[in-house]
Amino acid sequence: MSVLHEALIEVLRDHPHVLVGLLGGVQAGVVPAHDHVENVRADLGSALPRELRADSSLRFERNGAAVLTLVLEVQLAIDPDKLFVWPAYLTSVRLRDRCPALLVVITVDRIVATWARKPIELGPGVSIQPLVIGPDEIAPILDLDEARREPERAVISALAHARDADEARSVQVAATAIQAALGLPGDRGVGYYDLILASLGEGPRRALEMLIGNYQLQDEGLRKAWAGGKNEGKAEGEAKGKAEGEAKGKAEGEAKGKAEGVLAVLGARGLSVSSAERARILGSADIVELDRWLRAAVTAANTEDIFEPA
Repeated sequence: MSVLHEALIEVLRDHPHVLVGLLGGVQAGVVPAHDHVENVRADLGSALPRELRADSSLRFERNGAAVLTLVLEVQLAIDPDKLFVWPAYLTSVRLRDRCPALLVVITVDRIVATWARKPIELGPGVSIQPLVIGPDEIAPILDLDEARREPERAVISALAHARDADEARSVQVAATAIQAALGLPGDRGVGYYDLILASLGEGPRRALEMLIGNYQLQDEGLRKAWAGGKNEGKAEGEAKGKAEGEAKGKAEGEAKGKAEGVLAVLGARGLSVSSAERARILGSADIVELDRWLRAAVTAANTEDIFEPA
């Protein structure tokens, strides 16, 4: 099982309100009124083979009685065997908990979502159909206040849209989720940062790395993650500063690092850069100007656009 697979299970199991909110967006009223949610055994009974283990199982209760058991499956790839295993999950939890059962499949891949939505034929006239939550059912969160109110939902949003065709939006959703995660206790924010970064395509990942450098990071782990050898220009500038003056060298290094960041984002997005444009970017020592170019490089239609006044 992948890190992404395990992380999604953990987030949804530990924060069932996020899952309920996602379900409500797909099918209103699918989760009945309840006053308690219980994480119950994911292996579905000793009568079944040991390998028959759902990713997670949540029992919703009202006044001490089960009103729904939800079998949660995180599916990152097409697996034909699941079409035989999933029905067994449902019948087993229904027998065990003596209440309605619902199979929910979570995926961050649109192709997998399309596959999982197909009815599973059990026999003539009998079929079941999982309730699937994929990228199209998970809204992109771009508002920072909203993300801070529900950081786990923002993280799931970033993962679901990490490889969208609109790469600039993928970067914005990811950056919003990471900023929201900074206020979380312990090392959760660092874990979410790593997870989001690893889920992005190469272009958005490099763009996000550049943008993260402009945020006022408060978490030491995130600062280390950002600073971990990604800015050779700054290192070179600081080394030069020791010989010619620390303050001057640091300023030169920062400018050179930001200039290289602009070129990295443009290159990652596949935008051509003329020799004159490259010289202009690398020749700038104005930090404010370079910051403006860096932000513009994430969404610009072409390299020339980044030089337009904000």
